[in-house]
Amino acid sequence: MVDPLFRVPQPPIDLALTPLDDKVGFTLMAICMVLVLVAARFAWREWKRTGSPILMLMILGGAVTNLAEPFVDLIGACWHPEIGQITLFEHMGRKMPLWLFFPYLAYFGAQAMTLYYVLNKGASRYTMWMWFIVPIIADIVLEECLLSFSDNLYAYYGNQPLRFH
Repeated sequence: MVDPLFRVPQPPIDLALTPLDDKVGFTLMAICMVLVLVAARFAWREWKRTGSPILMLMILGGAVTNLAEPFVDLIGACWHPEIGQITLFEHMGRKMPLWLFFPYLAYFGAQAMTLYYVLNKGASRYTMWMWFIVPIIADIVLEECLLSFSDNLYAYYGNQPLRFH
C-alpha cells in the first residue's frame, strides 16, 4: 500500500510500543544523557578557559538535528510507533519519540564536538580514519541492537536494501 500524500510505502501505523520497548528506549536515553552531560561539562570548562562557546554550541546543534528525523524516517521508511509513545514533537504527520532526543544530542552533538576538539589539537591520518569509521560501526551496532532487543521501538518497512536479520 502507498501513502497517497508522499507516494512512499505506507508505514505500519498499527504498531504499538511494549513495556520492553519503553525500557530499551529510556535506557538508551539515560546512557546518552550521561554522555551529553559529561560533554557539556567539558564544553563549559573550555568555554570558561578559552572564551569560545563553539563546543557548547555544537552540542546544542545536536538538539537541532532532531528536526531532521521526520525527513530521514520518511525517505528511509522508518516508523516510530505512535501507540504508547511519549511524543517530543510532530512534523509531516510523523510523531517523534522523547527517547530519541538525547541519542541525537550524543551522536550529532557531543560526538561532533569531540571530533572538532580533536581536529583542532592536530590529527594524524590514522585519527582521521578512526573518526570516519568508528561512528559508522557504532551506528550499525546500535541499530542492530535496538532492533534485536526491542519488539517495536521503531521499525523499518517497505523494500529495505540491507537486512542483517
